[in-house]
Amino acid sequence: MKTVAVLAASFLLVSVSAARGQVTARQGDATKVDPKQFSSPMILEVSLNGMRTLQDGMMMRFADVVGYWCEDVTIENLEVSRRRGSKDADGQYGSRLDIDGRIFVRESYDRFVTLRFSILTQAEGAAIAGGSAEHLKAEERKRRPFHARIDLTAQQLAQLAAAGSAPVLRLTVSVQSDK
Repeated sequence: MKTVAVLAASFLLVSVSAARGQVTARQGDATKVDPKQFSSPMILEVSLNGMRTLQDGMMMRFADVVGYWCEDVTIENLEVSRRRGSKDADGQYGSRLDIDGRIFVRESYDRFVTLRFSILTQAEGAAIAGGSAEHLKAEERKRRPFHARIDLTAQQLAQLAAAGSAPVLRLTVSVQSDK
């Protein structure tokens, strides 16, 4: 059992360690002219495939997400760091992913922003775990920091390892007017 948990943890470390990844963004409306402008909600997916090992306390940055706009809001300095998680009933440790960054609203008006993060298996698209930063007050022409946390149990780490393909970090951006 301990070997499975170590292998699962190693898989996650290998899967989430690099700072560069492919970003996929989508909206249901195919008539959009600008491929980086979206109505709320916007979904960004960052592939965690082929990344170096991210050790406890280390951080990776996803600079590729900046420039995707949802209702005049963009994400800046998206960072994921890994920490040792809690011990389960079997004595196996999970992992904690801390997700930090800033939201920026261009000149328009203030917004309320909710960010939802999910770790997905790439093959099945099934959510393994998630976290969120909700109802963030974002003022125009200002940057607002955010923090979210995703806790992965040893069992979830094993599930990711068994999936056979790299996981995906999904970020759903929902924006509401503050008027």
